[in-house]
Amino acid sequence: MIYNIFKSVTLDSLPLWLQNDVYKILIHKDSEPDYSLTLCRKLLERLCGEICIYEGLLNKDEILHYKLNAQLKIIERKSTIPKVIMAHLWTIKEYGNCGVHDHREFNKWINSQYTEPCIYALAMFLEWCANAYLVERS
Repeated sequence: MIYNIFKSVTLDSLPLWLQNDVYKILIHKDSEPDYSLTLCRKLLERLCGEICIYEGLLNKDEILHYKLNAQLKIIERKSTIPKVIMAHLWTIKEYGNCGVHDHREFNKWINSQYTEPCIYALAMFLEWCANAYLVERS
């Protein structure tokens, strides 16, 4: 079941590419939770890259040489993102790692209970992004 994961924004108010990514995450959260976690992490990677470029923390050429962990540390040190949102970013990364890197170890027992915290963290991050960046750009 697809449900509204946001409080102050709606899924259809986000850019189409972002809507599609979130939709895929929600569709697979019960049937393929490890894949859903992987999608959350991949979306985080894309959004962190966008934030680094938008805020002038890294340029498009530099971003290719920084892994997610390094991007998160740069954002944490130099960005105006609130600490509570940074906590959500690290949560997405860590849960996402279970789907991406530790697939064989965790796929035996990962279920939707493990996707829920990650999806919640993603929703809080996307809400913050929508209010901080999308409103600002309009």
